[in-house]
Amino acid sequence: MEEGSISLRVDHAGYIAGQDYLSLTDIKAPKNGYAYAFVSNESYDAVFFDNFRVTHEHGRILEENHYYAYGLKNACISSRAYGAPGNEYGYQGDYSELDEDIGWNDFELRNYDAQIGRFIEQDPYGQFASGYMGMGDNPINLSDPSGGFSVHRSYPEFANSGFAH
Repeated sequence: MEEGSISLRVDHAGYIAGQDYLSLTDIKAPKNGYAYAFVSNESYDAVFFDNFRVTHEHGRILEENHYYAYGLKNACISSRAYGAPGNEYGYQGDYSELDEDIGWNDFELRNYDAQIGRFIEQDPYGQFASGYMGMGDNPINLSDPSGGFSVHRSYPEFANSGFAH
């Protein structure tokens, strides 16, 4: 079985003493995503799933971040639960890590200062007129996975190609 999955086989109707339902509790999802519930009848007996119900209980929020367009964290409405583990990935997802000491985002090829919306080092590929421009001055539509070449957010396959690095 994969991590985060569970299966349970019911041998016969009403097998739980005195209950006409099956309840699975304390199942925790290892990460954000989807939950799939698969119900199957592999017997010759008639089985009805008309009262099938899945209940989702939300866990407490450990951290919530809000950003301005160029990546500066809006501290007024961002929050972090006391004692929550640190979150290294922020504005550009898992492409960059925030350096707490200087407040820059560390990308693979160079550093980005969200306060001014510019990279600190020159663009190694010369993609834009200014070698320091971040995401082509269009952070809504462009992403810069490596800090070297900006790609349109609707084409994430470029982020993993040699073209983007």
